[in-house]
Amino acid sequence: MVRRLFGSALKGVSVEHGISGAEQGSAAPHIAAGHLLFDSLQSFQASVVPHAQELSEDIPKYTNSKPLFQIGEIKL
Repeated sequence: MVRRLFGSALKGVSVEHGISGAEQGSAAPHIAAGHLLFDSLQSFQASVVPHAQELSEDIPKYTNSKPLFQIGEIKL
């Protein structure tokens, strides 16, 4: 869905599945993390804002967890 909605503005996608916490045998603090890569914050905002409602309505189809969002910048 995000590939379709964001088109060429979306430069990459990855999904992490939490498998463990820091201590051996402990549960992962997060079930999953999704990463969407854009060239800039402006590109992200221009792509996501028009589709925010559609994206928000789709999330409950896949989880009953409340998502957390963070915008970051890759430094390496």
